Amino acid sequence: GEELSGKAPFTLAMQRTWFQHLFSAAEKAPDRNAISERTAGMQMYEADISSMGRAVVCDFAGQRPFHRTHTLFFDASNSINIMMVSGLLDKSTMLEQCHHGAASLRAASRPGAIHVMVIVVSRGDVCDRHKTKAITRGVVTELRSKFKGHVDIQERLFILDCRKSQSPEMTELRDYLSELKKEKLQTVKKYPSLIQPVTKKLLPRLRSDPSTKLVKKTDLSGLVNTELSVPHCLQEIVEDTVDFLHASGEVFLLHDLALLDIPWMSHSLIGPVIAPAEFPVHLDAAASQSKGTATR
Repeated sequence: GEELSGKAPFTLAMQRTWFQHLFSAAEKAPDRNAISERTAGMQMYEADISSMGRAVVCDFAGQRPFHRTHTLFFDASNSINIMMVSGLLDKSTMLEQCHHGAASLRAASRPGAIHVMVIVVSRGDVCDRHKTKAITRGVVTELRSKFKGHVDIQERLFILDCRKSQSPEMTELRDYLSELKKEKLQTVKKYPSLIQPVTKKLLPRLRSDPSTKLVKKTDLSGLVNTELSVPHCLQEIVEDTVDFLHASGEVFLLHDLALLDIPWMSHSLIGPVIAPAEFPVHLDAAASQSKGTATR
């Protein structure tokens, strides 16, 4: 979604438990009309989400200069993409923003891969819900026709207050995302008896070593093979295990590399490069000039 559409407060609210929401200042904010939180570049972290379970959350900055970097993290095999738009937009603006998001997914697709995109409308507490639902329904109809076969834009719509963690709409969204996750994992071969020693022993050991947070995929396969002691005649089990680790969010495969510590890449590697400490200063300077630089 675009900047200030409510992505940052939404991702935090989605994770907040019923007990936590009782003490959350964000849910008791006096000015309900203001959404001022900004994500500087990208935030990526692991989270336990009610109904959905464990997931890796990627919160992308909405400023256009950063959109090119987002496609590095789009993968149809293990991701559910949420497109967030404000319920205060007119149809043409909402269509343009959602079209841009769907086009980015299509551009990042591997041959034959179809991304799943769920449209979530924020500002449900201040918009005309009946009017907004009609506008969003029209946008979804147009996009489903244009991106058919490339992006699976869900017909189910969610209009909500992006700060409220325990609203009926947020609960429905969590349940819906949980079902989508189950569908994705059903398409991956599973070896429950083999996965546990890898996730409980091998991965924590590798993540604790700075030199093995990012390794070649072939090296990861070799380590998994050593950990499981798989006979040579059953080597396909090793590759299926590595693919399942990727699909379940335990590791992140990018071409021939395997990232074992996902938050580390966001906080220590990619984040500081695409969003330096002076991010707001650079962004304001770029916005005030016809030509400017938003990053180093």
